[in-house]
Amino acid sequence: SGKFLRVSCTDCGHETILFDRASTSISCSICGSTLAIPAGGKANFVGSTVVDVPNEGDNRMSEAEEIWPEEG
Repeated sequence: SGKFLRVSCTDCGHETILFDRASTSISCSICGSTLAIPAGGKANFVGSTVVDVPNEGDNRMSEAEEIWPEEG
């Protein structure tokens, strides 16, 4: 089964959460560069720094929030 990943754009550094089995091309919402390309199964990620993101309700979420604090 698939999982959600945090992907950082190589061009502008914006982070977003994507499904690892994306079936369409995914572009950065800030600069428009391609982050993921479908590959018939798991997507090919062309962004940098791909990190697993815990599922909702997972006890590790508070640990993830400490690592990636909200911006702003």
